[in-house]
Amino acid sequence: MKNQILLIVLITSLFWFLGCYMYIDLTHKDCIDCSVLVNENNKKYQNELDSLNLLRDSLEKEIIVAEFKSDSLRNSISARNKELNKLRKQYNETIAAIDNMSNDELVKFLTDRYH
Repeated sequence: MKNQILLIVLITSLFWFLGCYMYIDLTHKDCIDCSVLVNENNKKYQNELDSLNLLRDSLEKEIIVAEFKSDSLRNSISARNKELNKLRKQYNETIAAIDNMSNDELVKFLTDRYH
């Protein structure tokens, strides 16, 4: 009976020490692995962030170029509109002057207009 109790105490303490050692060993490795994993993830996400920053910069440059082109087109359209308004005004003045033209002037005007 005494031997059995001693054997049970020894086996129980052996399993208890073994369990404590395994617990400490496993938690210690996990912490090291976690920090390595965190560092790897930080590097990976930093690289992705850098590539996204480069993409954003290139898109901003494209936006600037597109704005310059649109401004140039607006200026061109504005100049064409001014020319069209000037031609409309001249045309309206010519049409208004038709009433005061003689037959010879009217024939010359129509001939010159459609050639």
